[in-house]
Amino acid sequence: MPPLERPNASFDLIWATSVFTHLVHETWSRWMIELHRLLRPGGILMASYLGQRQSWILGEPWDDRRVGMNVINAGLDWDWGGPFVFHSEWWLRAHWGRAFEIVSIEEEALDQQGLVVMRRRDVTLTSEDLDRTEPDEPRELSAAIHQGRQLYAEAADQRRIARDLTRRLGEVARPPDTTLGELEGCAKATGRTQARARQGYAEPELAG
Repeated sequence: MPPLERPNASFDLIWATSVFTHLVHETWSRWMIELHRLLRPGGILMASYLGQRQSWILGEPWDDRRVGMNVINAGLDWDWGGPFVFHSEWWLRAHWGRAFEIVSIEEEALDQQGLVVMRRRDVTLTSEDLDRTEPDEPRELSAAIHQGRQLYAEAADQRRIARDLTRRLGEVARPPDTTLGELEGCAKATGRTQARARQGYAEPELAG
């Protein structure tokens, strides 16, 4: 987490690819403020984002009104498919635009991501200032409601996965009266049968 061990106004240009595409609600604004601190007056920040062109990852039709800043798989590590963060252009202009002048937003600038080019504003802000909802912007509410529904669905899915894993583990390591017990019982029964056979019948001798 920021701050980085660099003095204020260290760079004229900062290039952030696949950074804000994976920073969730608790972290993105802190890093945006940190990059603002590191840029010299008038410095340029180029940051990639996931937009409508990558909406196939969302698994639902793109609706600009309810995307805003939309996080999927927020509770998963990268190796398990998360998190991914999507942005609507209106949200980028409203929130990133508080710390930076938006020079351009190009959805097809990069192979797999869009690109926002920004110029540092001469302002003093906190991460809370960037997080704050845009006044009189109804899409903030619709995006927040949609995000809440997604998180609820993801939590339900994680509970289902946890129950399934618990069931599978139970099948692998059941108590003695179930699967492992049945296997042990079969082995004991086989042993008793072989012992009785040895007692009742002489094993044949092979001719040498």
